Amino acid sequence: MASTDEVCLGVTIILVLDIRLGHGVCNSPCSARGLRGATDSKSRYSVAGASLPTWPSGAFLPEPSVLSHTVVQMRTDQLAAKAQPALVGAILRSKFFAALFVLGCANGLAARIGQSLTQHDGLAVAVLATFKISIIIFAACIAGVLLIYHDRHEDASATADTIRTGDVAVAAVFMLLVAVPIAPLSWLAVMILSLYILFFTDSRGARRRGVVILLATTVPMFWSPLLFDCFARIILIAEASAIGTLLGTHRTGNIVEFADRSGMLVIYPGCSSLANVSLAILCWITLSQCVHHKWSTRDLLWCGLIGLSVVVVNVLRVSLMGLNTSYYYAIHNAMGDAITNMIIFGFTVGISILGLRREIFPLA
Repeated sequence: MASTDEVCLGVTIILVLDIRLGHGVCNSPCSARGLRGATDSKSRYSVAGASLPTWPSGAFLPEPSVLSHTVVQMRTDQLAAKAQPALVGAILRSKFFAALFVLGCANGLAARIGQSLTQHDGLAVAVLATFKISIIIFAACIAGVLLIYHDRHEDASATADTIRTGDVAVAAVFMLLVAVPIAPLSWLAVMILSLYILFFTDSRGARRRGVVILLATTVPMFWSPLLFDCFARIILIAEASAIGTLLGTHRTGNIVEFADRSGMLVIYPGCSSLANVSLAILCWITLSQCVHHKWSTRDLLWCGLIGLSVVVVNVLRVSLMGLNTSYYYAIHNAMGDAITNMIIFGFTVGISILGLRREIFPLA
């Protein structure tokens, strides 16, 4: 049979709810003042789906207004918690970041695509030339954005990974850079956003791997041309020296004499290996992040091997052009460039797959 204290506690709770619901004041002789709590200090009471706090044995119950405020506040918190996932689902950080990266990459590529369309004879030729943009760039942009967008770690903890004030501030700077009609600034914006996500957010799993790919994409699209502008003379002289050594002819700066002494071969920036080396390393990073490869010191050896293969192919190509004018005109054309790019692409992808064979073919 229930004790007197338990009965009074039940009447008190009913009194509180009755007052809050506007049913008037109960005329029960039992008052909340001076009533003792339940003898069991571990017992809890549930009202309207909310658990009331446990009152220690021997302690006085609070005023009805205080107790009613506790009940209503706890009930409000429960309703807010149930409504929160629906609101968060529309503003997940990964989706927000992915949208920004799509805008930045698209704006950065648009300038080159437009330039390619004006330089080629029609859309078909420009498409076959991939708009003078390596297919590795397109693959890296798509892979990076997809990894960020489909971040399973965030989907599992959606309520904890919403847009923050810092995200909005960085996004504002990002939009300002993208809005300027200068393509390199879009890649600078991509780099800034990537560094922010890596160092100032709790990025793990697919989102982090996608950001690493997009950060690496800024090297051939932004840093490689910038570094070449600063060190063009040194790079071209180094490649001209290698070509002159293979041909066994005289070299002056970036000018190499033909092997048959019929003329001079000038090494221009478009003939340099630097751009292709950065693309080759981007290929390795993209594939390794897509297959969730763990970084080690061996990665440096594989990247070095990929870069060396690109330099060797390019130097051999220019050396063949330097044999005589006939070889020069036979190789230095659209078809020759396409064949060279296919060979470089084959070495790049082939060596990358060889280095990542355990992750790509786990059952082999």
